[in-house]
Amino acid sequence: MARINPYIENYRLKDYAGMDTSHCVVDCSLGVNPQPLPPSVMERLARISEETVKAYPHDLRLLNALCRHFSPVADLKPENLLLGNGSFDLLSHINLLYAGPGRRILSYAPQFSAYADNAHLIGADYVFYPLDRRKNYAFDTDAFITCLRERKPDLVCVENPNNPTGQVIASADIERILQAADEVGAAVVVDEAYGEYMPMENSAIQFVTRYEHVFVTRTFSKGYGMAGIRLGYAAGPTEAMGQLRKLITPYNAGTLPRELAMEILACPDYTANLCAATENLNRRFLTALRESGLQKFRVAATSLSTPINLLYVENEDVDLQRVLADVGIATVSGLSYDNLGANAVRIMIGCEDKLDLLLERLRLAAEHLS
Repeated sequence: MARINPYIENYRLKDYAGMDTSHCVVDCSLGVNPQPLPPSVMERLARISEETVKAYPHDLRLLNALCRHFSPVADLKPENLLLGNGSFDLLSHINLLYAGPGRRILSYAPQFSAYADNAHLIGADYVFYPLDRRKNYAFDTDAFITCLRERKPDLVCVENPNNPTGQVIASADIERILQAADEVGAAVVVDEAYGEYMPMENSAIQFVTRYEHVFVTRTFSKGYGMAGIRLGYAAGPTEAMGQLRKLITPYNAGTLPRELAMEILACPDYTANLCAATENLNRRFLTALRESGLQKFRVAATSLSTPINLLYVENEDVDLQRVLADVGIATVSGLSYDNLGANAVRIMIGCEDKLDLLLERLRLAAEHLS
């Protein structure tokens, strides 16, 4: 009788599923960009021809567009890029390229929980450096490099910006990690899913033609606000990308997502305006949390330009997701991440017209915590 792999059968995913929050009036849970898309994107969708829908995707137009897009920081060629059905599609294949049974992946926590799940499910020895709550979960490059040298992984994963804290690691520190990984013979993947919320000059894409085993993954789901098209891409050195290409499904990434991605790349002001708007919202949000009545809530080290924050309370017995849901705020529980507990939540700062409502409901939650 056939049997499912017992390891997989018994494994419990750290996903974002949880309590019913359909009654919530402020949705701060999933990383969906609430800002309207440029009108040209939806207009392009209306103009897509039947021939485009019928055709297998195979042209290089989007790859060439991405090369032009990153030309200020890197001299990319189409062979440095691969498209995927979301960036996680590519992250999981990079895991297969360098890890598996008997091989080690090093990351830090908290981070994107599905990545850790995939590392476990392919049989890798997944270990993480825990961000210290006593230091407000700030990333410590020196401590991470020390851990890297001690654990000697085959693959290192760094999120930049980090999910769920929203903090950004400076490109100089990313390069220090690349150099340390090179010393121990490890590959590095920098997951930049929220990359549009930091300056292009800080992207690790600048390093992919300078190091032999470094990859950067990005997506159109977050800053570009098109999670529904499921399109991501990876950048990396030519030789290693040739090996990664062996694992990618033929005709990966559909024709419609490619067309819409090219359209939004042609709107250079979109992400610049997005970062400015996000920074203004974050300033208002973080200033309000210092006011009387909201001081029970702490915010982990973050960056003003990113839309996600890690909100927590000191009392570890508090189920903060439930407390917030009871006052109408939907969030992601800290239980969805390694190195966090129920007293923490990831909170997505949405659009400006919802911020006052969010703060009003947080005040109600603070009263319940008193």
